Amino acid sequence: MVTSRSGRANARLSGVRFPLWDRRAPLPAPAGGTHHPRVDHALPLGDPTGGADALAWREAVDGRLTYPRVHIDRNVDIRMSDGVVLRATVVRPAELDGVPVERPYPAILNLNPYNRMVVDAIDETTHAAFVGPALTNASKALTGGTVDFSGGLLQGFGINRRLVRSGYVQVIVDVRGTGTSHGVWQILGPREQQDSVEVLAWAREQPWCDGNLGMGGWSYSAINSLQAAGHAPEGLGAVFAIEGSEDIVRDIYITGGLPSVFIPLWLGAVNALKWLYNPRTLLRDTVNGNVFRWLHSRISSPATEISSVVSGVLTGRDPRVNDNPYFTERNPKIESITAPTFLFGGWHDLFGRSTPRMFSHLNLPAGQKQMVVTDGFHFDMGAGFGGTQAPPRIDVLERAWYDRWLKGIENGVERYGPVTIKQQGGGWSAGECFPRPGARTMRLYATPAPSGTAAHTKYDGALAPSRRAAGSRRRRGSTCAASPRPT
Repeated sequence: MVTSRSGRANARLSGVRFPLWDRRAPLPAPAGGTHHPRVDHALPLGDPTGGADALAWREAVDGRLTYPRVHIDRNVDIRMSDGVVLRATVVRPAELDGVPVERPYPAILNLNPYNRMVVDAIDETTHAAFVGPALTNASKALTGGTVDFSGGLLQGFGINRRLVRSGYVQVIVDVRGTGTSHGVWQILGPREQQDSVEVLAWAREQPWCDGNLGMGGWSYSAINSLQAAGHAPEGLGAVFAIEGSEDIVRDIYITGGLPSVFIPLWLGAVNALKWLYNPRTLLRDTVNGNVFRWLHSRISSPATEISSVVSGVLTGRDPRVNDNPYFTERNPKIESITAPTFLFGGWHDLFGRSTPRMFSHLNLPAGQKQMVVTDGFHFDMGAGFGGTQAPPRIDVLERAWYDRWLKGIENGVERYGPVTIKQQGGGWSAGECFPRPGARTMRLYATPAPSGTAAHTKYDGALAPSRRAAGSRRRRGSTCAASPRPT
């Protein structure tokens, strides 16, 4: 047995099936292909809920944890090989007195451009007594369904205290040129990818890391994680990527084949955030000179890429979108990833096409690669997760994934899915591959005939299997007044 300073006993990691703190008898395994009696549903093509195993995964997250508190250090400098300093936050498990534990644990890294000040604000709001849980659960109602954080998405984006308290270290880094990190923002470029690899190597050498590394995040940080994993860095044992991309041009810059207005708006927001200094570190950083070095970096690139992107959107002429090396070198090398990888996507997300493509390109056996695709958008990822006929919450799957591949806990997560999808207009199903066996491509033609599935819209069009059928439906279903014949 290994005992923490508070005297609590933690089971050895080898051969442990259930969470370190759980000394009760394990749940019985399903027998004869039936569900655990507490799982009251019957679903096609496997079980998207995870069955009895998922009950244990959820208990590991929501039940008793190994440590009572976390220790947060927001003043961590990481010097890159070219001399640029990246700023990081390190979150470690702590005892009741707030002192971080000395025992090393696996480290989970998250690199993003959204300023750690924003991450801090989200963390403190969601952990405020009464207010935090209420806002999280009410996010869907407050935003008219646009945003839904009840399914564990925020834990995948920023500080995940319950994950840390279960025996992990979390490292959140401002990518170069953003937040309080120095240098010029490269927007997923080669130097930024090299930074990710160097940050992983740095973390592995710290006394609080046991040598096992994971990467994860949502959106930009998911892409960053996939990029780093494509370089096969030593020690990286698991990736948990929520709505990442494998094709920066087609997913983001020319979504659907046309220049995307999203990009200049997003670039403007990130460029604005990089000018905000975290007030919690401002005094110390002023004394040690970090503020002045940060200011020099910002002045050298006050609005990264804004002019070229806005010009491209307004004129429709940006030669870089034609498979130019500027973008191709930013695409993750999915085929080169060797770490077990969990992917999330949404059919209507900006990156909707990338998730199934990445899954098919991963050279990993089923189980070591997983994919969950929901019938949703970017900000409602995880909506409905944890329900009786839906996948487990994102934070539950994240913990199970890291436990399996970074701690060696045989929790059965490799038997989940591996392809868990929600049919548009239908329910959840789990299967072995995507597309499903027997699926075929069908060309459909647009017709103005009402489909009856979108009564709230002004034009409820339908799809027909052939041009002739589309023309026939158009003639039968048209509600437009006939044009007068010329005389």
